[in-house]
Amino acid sequence: PRPVHFDAEAGVYLRPYLPGRSWTPRDLGQKENLERLALLLRRLHALPAVGRAFKPLKAAGRYARQIGTVDAAKLFEEAALAHTLIEPHTPVLCHNDLFCENIIEGDGLTLIDWEYAGLGDPYFDLAIVVQHHGLESGLAGHLLRAYLQSEPDREERVRLAKQCRFYLALLDLWNLRVGAT
Repeated sequence: PRPVHFDAEAGVYLRPYLPGRSWTPRDLGQKENLERLALLLRRLHALPAVGRAFKPLKAAGRYARQIGTVDAAKLFEEAALAHTLIEPHTPVLCHNDLFCENIIEGDGLTLIDWEYAGLGDPYFDLAIVVQHHGLESGLAGHLLRAYLQSEPDREERVRLAKQCRFYLALLDLWNLRVGAT
């Protein structure tokens, strides 16, 4: 929808109220919902790759510096190590903040809260869904199959596992930063 107010310089984008409800972790436990989300992500990731890159390792470093503790430095080292294992990828437009609360069920599925959107690895979006919500391996595999629209090969499963490991370290840093344990 057209914005109610937009100020690029100030970073403000206000759009009309979107009727519907935010998903809950329970919604992500249903295979048909994972299929719908995978389809939406495929559409998002197929859009033209324009904009700036989102660098989650840079965000991890910023969180660690803001926290400024030995624990935060160790978590950043874990994140950096996990990030080194991720192979280069073709950047696509990603949401990068796929918590269930940012998925609105209305006339269809809509993603909100685009603050972290940018070019990146589509498997990072998938890893957020899997790790942030603690999807068990069967559901994680179902999400990957639905996203790929085929049975994932070993390389694709490993790629998701590496992004999951990295995202978990990033999430630990975020939780330390906001005081959640």
